[in-house]
Amino acid sequence: MHPAPLHLAEAVQGNTGKLECNITAPLAGDRAILVIWYKNGQTIPLYTFDARDSTREGSHRSSNSSFDGRANFYPNRTPAVLEIRQTKNSDSGVYRCRVDFHKSPTRNTRVQLSVIIPPEKLQIVDANGHSIPHYILGPYNEGASVNFTCVASGGRPPPTVNWWYNNEIVNHSSTILSERRVRNTLILNRLERKHLKAIFTCQASNNNVTNPISASIHLDMNRSPKIKTLDTNAIAEECETTRNQMKEKLIGDTHKVSRMRPYLQLPSESYVLLTFQQVRPPVNTSIINLVALQKLRSL
Repeated sequence: MHPAPLHLAEAVQGNTGKLECNITAPLAGDRAILVIWYKNGQTIPLYTFDARDSTREGSHRSSNSSFDGRANFYPNRTPAVLEIRQTKNSDSGVYRCRVDFHKSPTRNTRVQLSVIIPPEKLQIVDANGHSIPHYILGPYNEGASVNFTCVASGGRPPPTVNWWYNNEIVNHSSTILSERRVRNTLILNRLERKHLKAIFTCQASNNNVTNPISASIHLDMNRSPKIKTLDTNAIAEECETTRNQMKEKLIGDTHKVSRMRPYLQLPSESYVLLTFQQVRPPVNTSIINLVALQKLRSL
């Protein structure tokens, strides 16, 4: 005796699973009079549709308490279908649909239902495997190499884990660590100025029904200063005004820049320490040191 043909069906946990069964009689004038559903080789029916009394509509009976009233059979659809609402992990398995006809031989069809369990949570860790406080990574110096890893937990089948940046996938190489854990490590070989406050998003998904779960980090970094020649056609008092009013432009008259060095002490903003050297009178002060609140990003 040949085994009944096997059909595949999928349902995302919490959604409706649909098990199809062909109950159309092979002979003209014949009809299905009894449809019985079994699960995983059991001999006790879990759902029965009885249409032996042609004078009435068929009766429905669910004999498996695990359905909790969640199952309904629809014989008038083509093909007929057993729907299981709010699917659970325990609903997974191989179902057998037995169809008895008035004249034709009994037909059996098997349906394997796989209940997909979406991934549960994501964790982003740094190169040392440590959690990232407040999801802010860094600060790193411009030009440095950095890597960080996203680990997805839960889900069946194992999810695909992707890294996104600027609405594009930048890494889709997932590695399965165990039955319930998948990781993806993103490596940035050389940080550029554009990476300051960049947002990298990790997404994990194993189906096309539910939205992916996601988590993001912000990248903080120290950008190297860009040296820019300043116009020296102004007076020393203007420099003092610039300091007091926290302007973003430096101008000097009888002074020239003698040296410039980076001053990178604050966590998210960078500043330049400029030293002005007097080269001719009438200014009395020989040295004017001015910390310019000149954000490097505007240079």
